[in-house]
This record gives sequence, structure tokens and C-alpha cells, in this order.
Amino acid sequence: MNTYGSAIGYMFKVRPRIERLLHEFVERADVADPAWRGAALGVYRLWRDLGFAVGAVVTGVLAQVAGMQFAITAIAVLTAASGAVVLVRMRETRPAGDA
Repeated sequence: MNTYGSAIGYMFKVRPRIERLLHEFVERADVADPAWRGAALGVYRLWRDLGFAVGAVVTGVLAQVAGMQFAITAIAVLTAASGAVVLVRMRETRPAGDA
């Protein structure tokens, strides 16, 4: 099997586990008020699912036009940027000293 086939096979084995962890995290998130927590989860899942679909297409186009290395670098930069936004914008709600 070629490298891409192995990576895709691995992704399909790991992705359900990652999604399960994300769902548990979001469902237990105390940042969203209980009155609108369901709507927040719905919006989160909408953007997550759109990201999977659109991201795959855009990354494929980038890989074809600019090369695989550029496409992977673009994904890494986008992931780091979104993590930085969360780091700056999200507040910690857990009491100090909780592990």
C-alpha cells in the first residue's frame, strides 16, 4: 500500500476516537451557559463538519497547485493560528487548584 493509502487508513481508525473525545469535551464544557449550550454544540458541530468537507477539498487543490509540502504547511499554520485565537480569547472557568 502506498503512503497516502496508509495515512488514510490510519486517519479512519483514529478519527472516531478523536471525535468522541471532542464531543465529551464540548458536552462537558462549562463555558456555554446551560440555556444555550445545545445551540452552541450545534454551531460547533456545523463548523467542524464543514471544516472536514471544505478543508479536504481546499487541501487537495493546494496540493495539486502548490505541492504537498505547501499544503501541509498551510494546514499547520491554520491550526496554530486557530489555537492561538483560542488561547487568547477563551477564559479558564475551572477554579484555581483543580487538577
